[in-house]
Amino acid sequence: MKLWKFYTVLIAIPFLTIDQTTAQQPYSRVQLSPDGVPELTGSHHPLPAAANANWFAQVSDHIQQLENKFYPTDQHKQFRVTNSSNRLAFEIFPKGYTVQQVKEHYQEVGWKMHFTILGASRKSTFWTPGSYCTPHTDKDMLRYSYNNMEVQYTNKEAGLRQNFIIQQRPGGKGKIKIRISVTGDLEASLQNNRLQFLTKDSPQKPAFSYEDLKVWDNKYRPLPATMQLKGDILTLEVDDNGAEYPLTIDPINKVADWKTNTNGLLAGLGLTGPQILSSLYGYAVCGVGDVNNDGYGDVAVSAPGLIGVLNGNTLAGVGAVFVYYGTPTGLATTPGKTLQPNTAVAGALFGLSIDAGDVTGDGINDIVVGAPLDHIEVSVLLGKIDGTVGKVYVFPGGTQTASNPTNFLTLQMNSNHVNGVSISANALFGFSVAVTEDLNNDGKQDIIVGTPAYVKTDLILLSTTTGAAFVYLTDKNSNNFSSIVQLEPPTFNLLGILNVPLLSG
Repeated sequence: MKLWKFYTVLIAIPFLTIDQTTAQQPYSRVQLSPDGVPELTGSHHPLPAAANANWFAQVSDHIQQLENKFYPTDQHKQFRVTNSSNRLAFEIFPKGYTVQQVKEHYQEVGWKMHFTILGASRKSTFWTPGSYCTPHTDKDMLRYSYNNMEVQYTNKEAGLRQNFIIQQRPGGKGKIKIRISVTGDLEASLQNNRLQFLTKDSPQKPAFSYEDLKVWDNKYRPLPATMQLKGDILTLEVDDNGAEYPLTIDPINKVADWKTNTNGLLAGLGLTGPQILSSLYGYAVCGVGDVNNDGYGDVAVSAPGLIGVLNGNTLAGVGAVFVYYGTPTGLATTPGKTLQPNTAVAGALFGLSIDAGDVTGDGINDIVVGAPLDHIEVSVLLGKIDGTVGKVYVFPGGTQTASNPTNFLTLQMNSNHVNGVSISANALFGFSVAVTEDLNNDGKQDIIVGTPAYVKTDLILLSTTTGAAFVYLTDKNSNNFSSIVQLEPPTFNLLGILNVPLLSG
């Protein structure tokens, strides 16, 4: 880790990492361009030549910075940050932080733990956190500066690191003790200097752990240190005898094995857990043609598992699509537009499929984005039913100035296509999307939506998963799709999955 010049005693606590076998990687179920760029296979628009590996690396790094950035909240001196690699969210304040799972489903009820710093002491307390601190942020670092003490948080792929920096040797005798109150929904268990946090549902498998306590001084000499847990109080105890300040006290919190809860929904499609993870929590590129009418080809970068970057208080995996404009000198490396739904839904997989075409008849390509696990509510004869059926969003092309434009159309199945049986089956409407040529001769292109897990119900209420595709035909006199044609095979076939972007191989 980086050591700053003013360090005198550094207590570094990196935490909450993940087994790298399931960590975020680029999509493995996409077609690679000649330059090795992960490319969505559904779009019929070619990638510009400037969409090369170097450009993609810059774009990926920029998106990662957006997702891992510290954002101020409406509370004084409080910040939120997410660690995308570990799917963990944090709210940080002068006296500590809370950690919770990133929501991956709109109905998910996750756990939350509170780490409250009580102070540092020998025989008596020599420091307690308070409101008199000064916060500073810089990209992936947050610092709270106190008199003779600094608390740092650094958000990296490996986890969120917490550093206590003691500038000068405190007076008194005895070991240095940093006391932290640990409360919340999980049960804490300390064994062999490893603090594990267990859920009631899986007491044998920790949700995360706090371990690997290491301490060194200003000359990098290791010092003895232990963890102690008494009730809800965690104590980091350090023997600083003979040490030259600063010290570094460095435990780490780890997530042993994180898996998305969409595994069960997609497992029936023949995909393994690592394939699902790499497909949903990386980035991929899609050519969209000229969407801002400047004569240059543009691209969209899909991130369906991205944690909310537009909504200041979103601690959920809502997905996003970033649009990069072509220029006379090549592709921009910062997005011209960032697309998310007005009401983002956790786990919707917004951006799993993308295509573009002129569905408004103005001569400019519009962007069509699938969110196959989005939530819908449909009115039926006996009331309303709802579920994660999926939606498709249409965003306008053109030269509008808004950096986060609003979708002007939302496509979803209606009461003619869903009922109490089929809505509970996660039809995956929007798993694939395609903008076709003009099918109804009205001067506008039309949209086809793949729905590979669609359930057909016959007259005697026996349901069969057949899959379906829905053709949305544009209206000549308005930007609507009032005519919908449903296509389905006569037998079990999972129609709509063969050309699924991201997950076809």
